[in-house]
Amino acid sequence: MKDGFRVLSTQDGKFADDSMDLDEGPDVVAGHSQTSRRFDPSIAQRGRNIGLDSIRGICATSIAVYHFIAWKGLVLTSVGTFGVYIFFILSALTMFMVYGQTFSTNIARGDLLDFFQNRAARILPLLLVMSAIAAWNYNNEGVLAKAVLTGSGVFSLGLPGHLSASTGAWSLGIEIVFYIAFPVLALMLASVSLRAVVVVTIAAIVAQQVNLSLLPGEAAGVITRWVYYTVPLTFAPFFALGILAHRIKLRASIANFAGAMVGFLIICAYSSVIPFDMFRSSVSYVLLTGISFITVTLAFNSIVPPRLVRWSVLGGELSYSIYLTHWIAYFSVQKVFEHAPKILLPIEFVAFIALTLGISYATYFLIEKPCRDRFRAKR
Repeated sequence: MKDGFRVLSTQDGKFADDSMDLDEGPDVVAGHSQTSRRFDPSIAQRGRNIGLDSIRGICATSIAVYHFIAWKGLVLTSVGTFGVYIFFILSALTMFMVYGQTFSTNIARGDLLDFFQNRAARILPLLLVMSAIAAWNYNNEGVLAKAVLTGSGVFSLGLPGHLSASTGAWSLGIEIVFYIAFPVLALMLASVSLRAVVVVTIAAIVAQQVNLSLLPGEAAGVITRWVYYTVPLTFAPFFALGILAHRIKLRASIANFAGAMVGFLIICAYSSVIPFDMFRSSVSYVLLTGISFITVTLAFNSIVPPRLVRWSVLGGELSYSIYLTHWIAYFSVQKVFEHAPKILLPIEFVAFIALTLGISYATYFLIEKPCRDRFRAKR
């Protein structure tokens, strides 16, 4: 697919109209490209937004770290929850970058089929494998049915927080709902002003907060509240913010990259400084939502320092595998360190990170990438 986008060259610092071939996957997007003689062209591709790769990899890793410490008894809400919510912002931003022009004037049958085929090829193979492993590992009542619904993506039409069979898969149910709506959204928003997008985003945040205020109380139980919480209405503002971020064009710079990293560090540290209940603390929730938006917007309009480019691209490529497979690494390491003294916890953590990266690397090259290349639309 060839589309014209405004691309910022890091050599002359000016915007210019350009056309490029785009990978259909969300890890390769058109936007501010970064090229240099120092980089391997296969790594620093023209048209690849490496700033978004950086955020994608860091978010996936932070979610893995969040689960490790949470399963050890320490919950830092802002790290895990808003690490996931940033993915929603990234998803909307990326979809509009890659497919926005495709559906800007009409929704052609061929384009629609290609879009859904590419989304399925990107998400479902690894999700299906992880759902099957979860069904085998947990082996409790209802897990097989949940695995079938999750692996096929059908769970997105119900309550993803309840039907998800694998750690983290619930968010993919929310993503799939967005994908279903995306072609119509792209067509509707093609001629909508930035001001209108801002108004819609604010309205979505208000609706979200009203919805959160109506959630069942603590007496209903954590699981019940979580099921009612993980619905599309809760996360609509994050997708709206991704659409808004796509409309904002800043001069790309390393300073923006640094700002994005600082923003993410603030999100990670927030809960340790200001503990909050994500179901009831509207101020903290909205504040962290704003910081997440700023973080993604700065990353989108950033230049990644040359020494970090390879690692950023690798993190972006492995992010989906890290997100879906890290629980396997945790339970594997847990079996080894089950009776180990607490003094060995740092070693257990290092082993967890190493195994997470190893498993994600293997699943990316053995499952995710081959299936995406094999089943994506060829037109």
